[in-house]
Amino acid sequence: MIVLSHSKLSVESEFKKLLSQNNIKKINKNDIWAYPSNNSLTWNELDNYGWKIHISAIIPNAIQIAQEFIGLAKLYELNFKILASLNQLEKINLGYYGNSQIGKFITIYPKAGCATKTLELLHYKFHNFVGIKVGSDFSYKLNSNIYYRFGTILNDIYHIDKRDKKLSPPSGYETIEDYSIPHYHEIPTRYLIIKTIKKVGLSGVYYAIDLKNNYKVIIRYATQYYNLDSFNVDDKDRLLNSYHLLKSKIIYESQNFEKPLDIFYIDNAVFLVTKFENGSTINDLILNKEFDCLDIKTRIFIFNKIISAINLLNENGFIFRDLSLSNIILSDDLNIKIIDFDYCISTNINDLSYPGTEIESAGTFGFFNPNIDVTSIKTDRYSLAKIFYFFCLPSNYRSLIKECDFTKTYSEVKETIDSCFKTKLESHLEKYYKELLEGKYIKEISL
Repeated sequence: MIVLSHSKLSVESEFKKLLSQNNIKKINKNDIWAYPSNNSLTWNELDNYGWKIHISAIIPNAIQIAQEFIGLAKLYELNFKILASLNQLEKINLGYYGNSQIGKFITIYPKAGCATKTLELLHYKFHNFVGIKVGSDFSYKLNSNIYYRFGTILNDIYHIDKRDKKLSPPSGYETIEDYSIPHYHEIPTRYLIIKTIKKVGLSGVYYAIDLKNNYKVIIRYATQYYNLDSFNVDDKDRLLNSYHLLKSKIIYESQNFEKPLDIFYIDNAVFLVTKFENGSTINDLILNKEFDCLDIKTRIFIFNKIISAINLLNENGFIFRDLSLSNIILSDDLNIKIIDFDYCISTNINDLSYPGTEIESAGTFGFFNPNIDVTSIKTDRYSLAKIFYFFCLPSNYRSLIKECDFTKTYSEVKETIDSCFKTKLESHLEKYYKELLEGKYIKEISL
């Protein structure tokens, strides 16, 4: 038996007032669920099977979650039901209605073809809330509040829904990318870790061998909440987004971008496997002065490959956002590969990156301008301008690396950065540099 204290009664009263103010009511007095009276959903529109989403909550955060969700539901016309009282939420979380119901505070029935969009909105809206695990569902992108599964909506007429997370949507139903990402507790034995390339906080990079296919691979990983920005996007989200973008047809079929091979979860982290690319970053080539040995004609030939690759992205609604000499690999035969898509975004209306949230400014000192709109292709034009400048004057890049304190803020190092661009380029090269700085589209550089 659950006994409500004075404080719980006060919270219960506040919750019921919230539902009443938004015209969310029970259909009958014995129901534990309440429904919005203006819900566009009719049960006749639903299939027996489909995607459904659950938002989890605990008593301390239930009212805040309900308030924020109701606003979101109105804005995006979401069909849902919500527990009619916090007393029922406590019972559900304690297992009074069976283990399969634990954690289910709000149930959303996404419109056809909108399950992923809805999950994305909810994921970033409730990114940092605490919830109860819904045992019958998958958490979306490791979110502790947002759960989903494919299963029974009305009736399990074929007796196929065992609530064991193994029921896959048949042909004709929307595919959710996260649903196909496997969950492990350790790195699969097919990957033999050779060495750790980088480890920063709760993220890192491994060089490994894929024993199954005899590939050299790079494995990048990021843990939940690491490097969380002010808009609820962390490095785990960025790695998942980069995988999604790298799989898009335009990017995947190009020879100028890294190739995704595998992705999986290990506990509270995501691991992305990409093909190892032979060559050296242009950053390394300039720092060890190998790049200086190339004549200007060869350097422009290489730069035109870079600008062509970025033009391809921009023309198709992608903005790389963090282009620098460290994420461009040059092979011995002068081909380029652009890697590390962590900050790349899609601005395509049907495939927006991080929908429902703002995009925080990002970039590498010397290659980005925080005053440029982060969702504008001018961000990439600016980076291209700086890369072009350093292609012409590689010694100035070495000065930037030597003199700039990368642990400080942009405003603190701006003067140092600006000093590395004071040398004027030759007039015909300066013209291209200024046009790129202004955000103009350039197909290629001509000598």
